Amino acid sequence: MNSIKIGGEDRPVNIGWGMLKDFGKLTGRTFGQVFEVADLTFEDIEKLIFAALKYGAKQEGVKFDVKAGDIEGWLNTDIKAVSSFLAVFEEELKAALDEKN
Repeated sequence: MNSIKIGGEDRPVNIGWGMLKDFGKLTGRTFGQVFEVADLTFEDIEKLIFAALKYGAKQEGVKFDVKAGDIEGWLNTDIKAVSSFLAVFEEELKAALDEKN
């Protein structure tokens, strides 16, 4: 399980089907659009991180007390968390796609 440091804590993140589906619901993006990282808005990135944290907590069986609005505040104090998250996002997607080939 990967994690990122955000909001002053190391938090688990999960990049999986449920997380991607949830992100699609939050943003109105289709399956194909979910993978277009270069086209994400600032709000989309916050929602993507939120969904990954939600499913990371679920997979680890830990309490999830993050609110969607928390993400913006955390990124205001540590913008490096975006690049850390996107690196994990790309790594996990690549690993998942490579496993199927």
